[in-house]
Amino acid sequence: MGMPAEIEGLEVLANGRTTHGSGRSGSEGFYTATIYPGPRGNFVFNAATCWWCDGLSEPPGYLRPKVYTEPRGVDRRVQRITANLLNRICGAGRQG
Repeated sequence: MGMPAEIEGLEVLANGRTTHGSGRSGSEGFYTATIYPGPRGNFVFNAATCWWCDGLSEPPGYLRPKVYTEPRGVDRRVQRITANLLNRICGAGRQG
């Protein structure tokens, strides 16, 4: 559960334990965020979460959903990782 596929060039960016937040037995999981090269000089980023965008911003009027362990809002780490990815995309586009 949460372990990445064996893909040549795959890099693990982050990993750790997760919980459902309910305290139920068996509610723990494991996440692994990865990046790996694609077939045409591109790359694939897997954030290991569907809540990535909640860490980026909090526009006026946005109502944060209450699920699991309640996403906590804007996270500078998520913003920095996203900026690094966008910089990598821009840098990759300038090559060749």
